[in-house]
Amino acid sequence: MSSNDILTLLREKTAPLHQKLDEDGVGQLIKQGTFNTEHYHSWLLVTHQINAFLYSEKEHFKDSPFYKYLSGDLGLRYIQEDHRDSDDLYQTVSGVVDRSFHDHMDYMVAVAYTFLGSTLGSAYILKYVQKDIPEASTRFLEFMVQQIKNWKLFKSELQEYDFTVEPDQISEYGRALFKQITLLSASMKR
Repeated sequence: MSSNDILTLLREKTAPLHQKLDEDGVGQLIKQGTFNTEHYHSWLLVTHQINAFLYSEKEHFKDSPFYKYLSGDLGLRYIQEDHRDSDDLYQTVSGVVDRSFHDHMDYMVAVAYTFLGSTLGSAYILKYVQKDIPEASTRFLEFMVQQIKNWKLFKSELQEYDFTVEPDQISEYGRALFKQITLLSASMKR
């Protein structure tokens, strides 16, 4: 299977959940020009929860050749620096329900796809925040933009990778990751 096939499969499997996140999230507020400081800090809280979740997932795959593309703590320390009230940030994270996804390092592809794919959205948010909320600290967003190079390297290495797990199973794990992210996003809005 080529990298384009697995990326296409992941994109197709996660598209409905990704679309819901876009429609209900920051992107919509930015398009409307209503994304403000309060929204930004709320988004940082949600993003902290999501990245803490993805960090807990990535740690199951330390032997994966793709582990190296997910830098350190996935920017959690930068979110803490950017958020005006770090006491609101908490580490209660529940993982994906089906632990069988952790049985093989090929599943790391779904974690890398989910995290690194978000770098492009981060660049979009950074541009808006720098222009329309110039007083906001953007260390995390700047960190994410620096990860775009890893997204490109990941996709390149993926082309040469021989999978031993069925692509449908990897894309199902990707869907499970997005489902959990959707739940985390919804729980933070309450």
